[in-house]
Amino acid sequence: MPDRRGGVTLSFVNGVQTGVWDSTSSISTYGRWFTYPHNAGTNDMKVHLQVRRATLKDKITLHNFFERGHDKDYFYNHLDFFTAEAHLETPTGGGNAVQPTGAVNTQATWTGKVIAIDTARQFDHTSGRGNFWRRGDVIGGTATVNLFFSNLVTIAGVRLTNLKGSTVGTSYPDIELGGGNVSNGSFSNTSALNSDDFPGAKVSGTFRGTGAAKVGGTFEIPNHYRWQSGRWVGMVGGFIADKQ
Repeated sequence: MPDRRGGVTLSFVNGVQTGVWDSTSSISTYGRWFTYPHNAGTNDMKVHLQVRRATLKDKITLHNFFERGHDKDYFYNHLDFFTAEAHLETPTGGGNAVQPTGAVNTQATWTGKVIAIDTARQFDHTSGRGNFWRRGDVIGGTATVNLFFSNLVTIAGVRLTNLKGSTVGTSYPDIELGGGNVSNGSFSNTSALNSDDFPGAKVSGTFRGTGAAKVGGTFEIPNHYRWQSGRWVGMVGGFIADKQ
Protein backbone atom coordinates (compact mmCIF):
# COMPACT_ATOMS: atom_id res chain seq x y z
CA MET A 1 0.00 0.00 0.00
CA PRO A 2 1.36 3.43 -0.85
CA ASP A 3 1.64 5.83 2.09
CA ARG A 4 1.84 9.52 1.16
CA ARG A 5 3.57 11.83 3.65
CA GLY A 6 4.35 15.45 2.91
CA GLY A 7 4.31 15.03 -0.88
CA VAL A 8 6.42 11.88 -0.74
CA THR A 9 5.04 8.48 -1.67
CA LEU A 10 6.41 5.55 0.35
CA SER A 11 5.72 2.11 -1.13
CA PHE A 12 5.65 -0.95 1.12
CA VAL A 13 5.71 -4.68 0.39
CA ASN A 14 5.09 -6.93 3.40
CA GLY A 15 5.87 -3.99 5.64
CA VAL A 16 9.21 -3.24 3.96
CA GLN A 17 9.72 0.14 2.30
CA THR A 18 10.54 -0.37 -1.39
CA GLY A 19 10.38 3.08 -2.94
CA VAL A 20 10.60 6.81 -2.34
CA TRP A 21 8.84 9.06 -4.80
CA ASP A 22 8.02 12.74 -4.76
CA SER A 23 4.35 12.85 -5.72
CA THR A 24 4.53 16.62 -6.29
CA SER A 25 6.81 16.16 -9.33
CA SER A 26 5.25 16.91 -12.69
CA ILE A 27 5.20 14.82 -15.84
CA SER A 28 7.02 16.15 -18.87
CA THR A 29 5.62 15.08 -22.25
CA TYR A 30 7.36 15.39 -25.59
CA GLY A 31 6.13 14.57 -29.06
CA ARG A 32 7.67 15.61 -32.37
CA TRP A 33 7.54 14.73 -36.05
CA PHE A 34 10.58 15.51 -38.22
CA THR A 35 10.97 15.27 -42.01
CA TYR A 36 14.11 15.42 -44.13
CA PRO A 37 14.48 17.11 -46.54
CA HIS A 38 11.99 19.60 -45.12
CA ASN A 39 11.27 21.00 -48.59
CA ALA A 40 10.92 17.65 -50.40
CA GLY A 41 8.22 17.55 -53.05
CA THR A 42 5.56 14.93 -53.79
CA ASN A 43 7.86 12.93 -56.06
CA ASP A 44 10.94 13.18 -53.84
CA MET A 45 12.09 10.57 -51.34
CA LYS A 46 11.95 11.75 -47.75
CA VAL A 47 12.60 10.41 -44.25
CA HIS A 48 10.06 10.85 -41.44
CA LEU A 49 10.95 10.54 -37.76
CA GLN A 50 8.45 10.38 -34.92
CA VAL A 51 9.36 10.51 -31.23
CA ARG A 52 7.13 10.46 -28.16
CA ARG A 53 8.19 10.61 -24.54
CA ALA A 54 6.63 11.09 -21.11
CA THR A 55 8.73 11.15 -17.96
CA LEU A 56 9.13 12.85 -14.60
CA LYS A 57 10.23 16.45 -15.00
CA ASP A 58 12.07 16.65 -11.68
CA LYS A 59 15.63 15.42 -12.28
CA ILE A 60 16.46 15.50 -8.57
CA THR A 61 13.60 13.09 -7.92
CA LEU A 62 14.92 10.80 -10.63
CA HIS A 63 18.41 10.90 -9.14
CA ASN A 64 17.03 9.98 -5.72
CA PHE A 65 15.08 7.12 -7.30
CA PHE A 66 18.26 5.55 -8.67
CA GLU A 67 20.27 6.28 -5.51
CA ARG A 68 17.81 4.12 -3.58
CA GLY A 69 18.82 1.09 -5.60
CA HIS A 70 16.17 0.98 -8.29
CA ASP A 71 17.24 -0.68 -11.52
CA LYS A 72 17.52 1.62 -14.53
CA ASP A 73 15.81 -0.95 -16.78
CA TYR A 74 12.77 -0.80 -14.50
CA PHE A 75 12.70 2.94 -14.98
CA TYR A 76 13.08 2.79 -18.74
CA ASN A 77 10.46 0.06 -19.15
CA HIS A 78 7.83 1.35 -16.75
CA LEU A 79 8.43 4.99 -15.81
CA ASP A 80 9.93 6.62 -18.90
CA PHE A 81 7.47 6.04 -21.71
CA PHE A 82 9.37 6.44 -24.98
CA THR A 83 8.92 5.47 -28.62
CA ALA A 84 10.86 6.50 -31.72
CA GLU A 85 10.23 5.45 -35.32
CA ALA A 86 11.77 6.12 -38.72
CA HIS A 87 9.96 5.77 -42.04
CA LEU A 88 11.03 6.26 -45.64
CA GLU A 89 8.49 7.78 -48.00
CA THR A 90 9.10 7.01 -51.67
CA PRO A 91 7.69 8.91 -54.68
CA THR A 92 4.00 8.40 -55.32
CA GLY A 93 4.25 8.52 -59.10
CA GLY A 94 6.67 6.69 -61.39
CA GLY A 95 9.00 5.91 -58.51
CA ASN A 96 9.77 2.22 -58.95
CA ALA A 97 13.00 0.91 -57.44
CA VAL A 98 15.96 0.98 -59.86
CA GLN A 99 18.74 -1.61 -59.78
CA PRO A 100 22.14 0.17 -59.89
CA THR A 101 24.66 -1.22 -62.36
CA GLY A 102 28.41 -1.03 -62.79
CA ALA A 103 31.37 -2.82 -64.30
CA VAL A 104 32.62 -5.94 -62.48
CA ASN A 105 34.99 -5.19 -59.59
CA THR A 106 34.16 -1.48 -59.52
CA GLN A 107 32.51 0.67 -56.85
CA ALA A 108 29.97 3.50 -56.78
CA THR A 109 29.20 6.03 -54.07
CA TRP A 110 26.14 8.01 -52.97
CA THR A 111 26.53 10.80 -50.39
CA GLY A 112 23.97 12.83 -48.48
CA LYS A 113 22.57 13.44 -45.02
CA VAL A 114 21.36 11.34 -42.12
CA ILE A 115 18.71 12.29 -39.55
CA ALA A 116 18.09 10.20 -36.43
CA ILE A 117 16.70 10.08 -32.88
CA ASP A 118 18.88 9.16 -29.89
CA THR A 119 17.31 6.11 -28.20
CA ALA A 120 20.15 5.13 -25.83
CA ARG A 121 19.17 3.93 -22.35
CA GLN A 122 22.29 4.70 -20.36
CA PHE A 123 22.13 6.48 -17.01
CA ASP A 124 25.04 6.73 -14.60
CA HIS A 125 23.35 7.44 -11.26
CA THR A 126 26.74 8.09 -9.61
CA SER A 127 27.70 11.03 -11.79
CA GLY A 128 24.17 11.95 -12.85
CA ARG A 129 25.31 12.01 -16.47
CA GLY A 130 24.87 9.91 -19.56
CA ASN A 131 22.81 9.41 -22.66
CA PHE A 132 19.66 9.24 -20.55
CA TRP A 133 19.17 12.99 -20.68
CA ARG A 134 19.75 13.04 -24.43
CA ARG A 135 17.26 10.30 -25.25
CA GLY A 136 14.90 11.79 -27.82
CA ASP A 137 17.46 14.27 -29.18
CA VAL A 138 17.65 14.78 -32.93
CA ILE A 139 20.91 13.69 -34.58
CA GLY A 140 22.28 14.89 -37.90
CA GLY A 141 25.31 13.95 -39.96
CA THR A 142 26.71 12.64 -43.23
CA ALA A 143 25.49 9.49 -44.97
CA THR A 144 27.57 7.55 -47.48
CA VAL A 145 26.31 4.51 -49.36
CA ASN A 146 28.94 2.44 -51.16
CA LEU A 147 28.25 -0.33 -53.66
CA PHE A 148 30.67 -2.97 -54.86
CA PHE A 149 29.83 -4.72 -58.12
CA SER A 150 31.12 -8.30 -58.31
CA ASN A 151 30.44 -10.74 -61.11
CA LEU A 152 27.58 -12.29 -59.14
CA VAL A 153 26.08 -9.75 -56.72
CA THR A 154 26.01 -6.07 -55.83
CA ILE A 155 26.95 -5.47 -52.19
CA ALA A 156 25.88 -2.37 -50.23
CA GLY A 157 27.54 -0.70 -47.26
CA VAL A 158 26.21 2.29 -45.31
CA ARG A 159 28.50 4.66 -43.39
CA LEU A 160 27.18 7.38 -41.04
CA THR A 161 29.73 9.99 -39.96
CA ASN A 162 30.03 13.46 -38.38
CA LEU A 163 27.08 12.64 -36.13
CA LYS A 164 26.06 15.54 -33.90
CA GLY A 165 23.13 15.82 -31.49
CA SER A 166 20.80 18.73 -30.79
CA THR A 167 22.27 19.03 -27.27
CA VAL A 168 25.28 21.35 -27.56
CA GLY A 169 28.57 19.46 -27.66
CA THR A 170 26.99 16.04 -28.23
CA SER A 171 28.72 13.82 -30.79
CA TYR A 172 28.48 10.14 -31.67
CA PRO A 173 30.89 7.51 -33.00
CA ASP A 174 30.91 6.72 -36.71
CA ILE A 175 28.58 3.91 -37.71
CA GLU A 176 29.24 1.39 -40.46
CA LEU A 177 26.47 -1.01 -41.48
CA GLY A 178 26.60 -3.84 -43.97
CA GLY A 179 23.58 -3.53 -46.23
CA GLY A 180 23.84 -6.97 -47.81
CA ASN A 181 23.03 -7.69 -51.44
CA VAL A 182 21.12 -5.23 -53.62
CA SER A 183 18.29 -6.97 -55.45
CA ASN A 184 15.59 -5.35 -57.60
CA GLY A 185 16.85 -1.93 -56.53
CA SER A 186 16.64 -2.47 -52.77
CA PHE A 187 18.66 -3.90 -49.87
CA SER A 188 18.19 -4.83 -46.22
CA ASN A 189 20.32 -6.47 -43.58
CA THR A 190 20.50 -7.21 -39.85
CA SER A 191 23.91 -7.43 -38.18
CA ALA A 192 24.79 -10.61 -36.34
CA LEU A 193 24.10 -10.49 -32.60
CA ASN A 194 27.69 -11.54 -31.90
CA SER A 195 29.08 -8.63 -33.94
CA ASP A 196 31.81 -6.58 -32.25
CA ASP A 197 30.51 -3.35 -33.74
CA PHE A 198 26.73 -2.81 -33.75
CA PRO A 199 25.07 -6.16 -32.93
CA GLY A 200 21.47 -6.49 -34.09
CA ALA A 201 21.59 -3.28 -36.13
CA LYS A 202 19.09 -3.10 -39.00
CA VAL A 203 19.39 -1.14 -42.23
CA SER A 204 17.38 -1.02 -45.44
CA GLY A 205 17.40 1.16 -48.53
CA THR A 206 16.08 1.63 -52.04
CA PHE A 207 17.44 3.28 -55.19
CA ARG A 208 15.28 5.55 -57.32
CA GLY A 209 15.53 7.83 -60.34
CA THR A 210 17.29 7.58 -63.69
CA GLY A 211 20.45 5.51 -63.31
CA ALA A 212 19.63 4.97 -59.62
CA ALA A 213 20.55 8.60 -59.01
CA LYS A 214 19.23 8.66 -55.43
CA VAL A 215 19.07 6.25 -52.51
CA GLY A 216 17.05 6.50 -49.33
CA GLY A 217 16.74 4.22 -46.34
CA THR A 218 16.19 3.71 -42.63
CA PHE A 219 18.22 2.09 -39.85
CA GLU A 220 17.98 1.05 -36.21
CA ILE A 221 20.86 0.68 -33.73
CA PRO A 222 19.70 -1.27 -30.65
CA ASN A 223 20.80 0.14 -27.32
CA HIS A 224 24.15 -1.39 -26.37
CA TYR A 225 27.50 -0.54 -24.84
CA ARG A 226 30.10 0.06 -27.55
CA TRP A 227 33.43 -0.75 -25.96
CA GLN A 228 35.41 0.91 -28.77
CA SER A 229 34.14 4.37 -27.80
CA GLY A 230 33.41 3.60 -24.15
CA ARG A 231 29.79 4.70 -24.29
CA TRP A 232 26.26 3.52 -24.86
CA VAL A 233 24.81 3.97 -28.35
CA GLY A 234 21.25 3.60 -29.64
CA MET A 235 19.31 5.38 -32.37
CA VAL A 236 16.75 5.10 -35.15
CA GLY A 237 16.89 7.19 -38.29
CA GLY A 238 17.12 7.46 -42.03
CA PHE A 239 19.18 8.86 -44.84
CA ILE A 240 18.88 10.38 -48.32
CA ALA A 241 21.93 10.41 -50.64
CA ASP A 242 22.77 11.28 -54.25
CA LYS A 243 25.05 9.43 -56.67
CA GLN A 244 28.51 10.91 -57.07
